[in-house]
Amino acid sequence: MVVVQRRHFKNTNLVIEGNVARQRITIAQAFAGPPGEGPKPGQRVVKL
Repeated sequence: MVVVQRRHFKNTNLVIEGNVARQRITIAQAFAGPPGEGPKPGQRVVKL
């Protein structure tokens, strides 16, 4: 599993397959500390 810290997963090219993966990617946290809201879709987008 890949977890993103500074980008919303919808702003990446990750391919998320399966119900469990779709559920986990929305709650995964890549660093220690209390959970936060995180970036919204469309924030911190890098266009290549």
